[in-house]
Amino acid sequence: MDDDRKLLYKAEEAAPLLGVTVWFLKNGARTGTLPHCRLPGEKRLIRFSRQNLEQIAADAAVPAQTQDAA
Repeated sequence: MDDDRKLLYKAEEAAPLLGVTVWFLKNGARTGTLPHCRLPGEKRLIRFSRQNLEQIAADAAVPAQTQDAA
């Protein structure tokens, strides 16, 4: 089972895959158009699974893009 797809994405990695934006402010707060990224705290604490990304894309009617370039 050689699967190169990432299982977890940081918010800043997830945003471009969904075609949305996310910014991290100096105080650690998040802003932008990526859902679930507007909470204060360490940016490394929020992770998105592939399933999370698919659900966010479905909810927002945005076609999810994968990193797989076959």
